[in-house]
Amino acid sequence: MVGFPGGQNYWRKDGNVLIRDWNYDPQDIQQNSTTTVMNLLIKQVEPPQGYGVYYCVAENQHGEVTGNVTLLGEH
Repeated sequence: MVGFPGGQNYWRKDGNVLIRDWNYDPQDIQQNSTTTVMNLLIKQVEPPQGYGVYYCVAENQHGEVTGNVTLLGEH
């Protein structure tokens, strides 16, 4: 994600903000003054709620940008 001025970066699933805990490890890697790479390590996927769409969100006073990743389960 790219943003200037910097703001808040976070991951969201099913309307909930994901915080660092036993299962989720959100990571922001600063590439330069305006670019941050957002990673989300999921340590254990609990079916079926662990599958679905995960949203990475970057926001500052000028607005919000959202990307997403869909995690699919075995059929």
